[in-house]
Amino acid sequence: MPLAVVDACKPVSASKRPPAPFWSIEALLPAAKGADLLIAEAYFFQKKVKFHLDFHTLMAHLNELQPKRLIVTHMSEDMLARLEELSCECAEDGKLIEV
Repeated sequence: MPLAVVDACKPVSASKRPPAPFWSIEALLPAAKGADLLIAEAYFFQKKVKFHLDFHTLMAHLNELQPKRLIVTHMSEDMLARLEELSCECAEDGKLIEV
């Protein structure tokens, strides 16, 4: 079962690290495409921040990534205030994930 856990601060390998200032979907594709479970950060809803992935960008490229299941994590107050608006699962302390 393919599983991809992606953290913009710790890319899959240093050789695949995207250029600053922003994390890129292109860097995610090799590790995440078609994963049964993709756990990815969504630090802000739409604001682009150096070394972080935003929810808007993640969702705009969901068809390219094609995960069977998506859980977002590493969320700022901006994201936490919008949890009810999100169209995917969100990580939380103590959450158990069955795969």
